[in-house]
Amino acid sequence: MAEMRAWRPLVRPSLQCVKLGRATARWWWVVKVKPHDKDAKMKYQECNKIVKQKAFERAIAGDEHKRSVVDSLDIESMTIEGEYSGPKLEDDKVTITFMKGLMQWYKDQKKLHQKCAYQDFRQKSGIITSQDCVQTT
Repeated sequence: MAEMRAWRPLVRPSLQCVKLGRATARWWWVVKVKPHDKDAKMKYQECNKIVKQKAFERAIAGDEHKRSVVDSLDIESMTIEGEYSGPKLEDDKVTITFMKGLMQWYKDQKKLHQKCAYQDFRQKSGIITSQDCVQTT
């Protein structure tokens, strides 16, 4: 028990500080030396739980300042080749005639031009982001 008390001053301050990874490693060592010490096991499990919880929070935390890939594309510099005969956007906007032409184009199992697809997606993503969406936390 005297050996255990010698290590506790080194471990306890680390439990309360920000460096929980180091505290977890020290408590793991204490549990390894004294496997029947319930207090040490409890402290190790508590530290380990906090470390995993913080890692999970970092993993799911979203970076709100990320730009969309579509916003970083230079769509205006893309050109539509002359042999493309599929539906085209009118004034860079999705219209009913474009959508009807697109539906028939897809029924014929043809591909939409890349520029039209990016413009369509950019317009739809703008509509989605401008609407008030319910945020869940």
